[in-house]
Amino acid sequence: MNEEIEKEIGIHGSRWEGFHQGYFSDPVISRHLTEEIISAVDEADPAVLVDLGGGTGYLLSELMKEKIDPEIRLVNLDLSLQQLKRTGSDRITTIRESLSEFKRAQLASDGDRVLFLMRSALHYFGESGLVTVLRHLRAQMKAGEYFVHQTACFTSQISADCLNTIYDGMGTTKWYPTVEVLMPILKATDWEVIRVTDAPGLRLASDELKERYRLSDNTVSKIRERVMRDFGEIDGVLEVTTDGFIAYLSYKIFRCRAKDIDAD
Repeated sequence: MNEEIEKEIGIHGSRWEGFHQGYFSDPVISRHLTEEIISAVDEADPAVLVDLGGGTGYLLSELMKEKIDPEIRLVNLDLSLQQLKRTGSDRITTIRESLSEFKRAQLASDGDRVLFLMRSALHYFGESGLVTVLRHLRAQMKAGEYFVHQTACFTSQISADCLNTIYDGMGTTKWYPTVEVLMPILKATDWEVIRVTDAPGLRLASDELKERYRLSDNTVSKIRERVMRDFGEIDGVLEVTTDGFIAYLSYKIFRCRAKDIDAD
């Protein structure tokens, strides 16, 4: 994951809020996730709310606007110092740490209930690292605690294959599963999926991807040729432009609860 973050460090910090048409700082878009988090908070009554890979702290700031219980401790955990520096509230504690290496003791006292939230981060661990990171997250939680995450995934295999082909062509190990693939992985890593809802998709124009991943014009052209050859245009997934392409990333919001491992 560290290498993936280093590749895109140039758009972290002040530029991040406006990137990808401002998707990650749009309150209308984020409302789908914040409403799910607020509902989960009401159910779980946590003492600590942790945004894993929280970047600039945007989601926690939005939750504060919703007047989330002031007694709840808010933690923004991210590996990018440039992102953490943009966290704009003294109420939010920032921790610079990897999602695959942090420990619960860094976040909360023994008796505290914790709720994890995450938006668009699991794909950073690739196909080979997904199970490992989900097991790590579960190991930092107690049975019954909640994990609400907005994760990029698709309802059709061809759509997932198309996006994974694009990302492979960009030289990144990021990987997107189908919902059908992700659900049993969550179960196998001791998460109970309580609820799955839709979230707005993300428009990915090749010119922005070129800047984010430091791609050459030739690389973009090769990706365009490859996806046209292997998939062609797919409604709502891939459009081809004169000198590039536009892809669309699909999201689902998962409300999960840590299973009682000892009871299995």
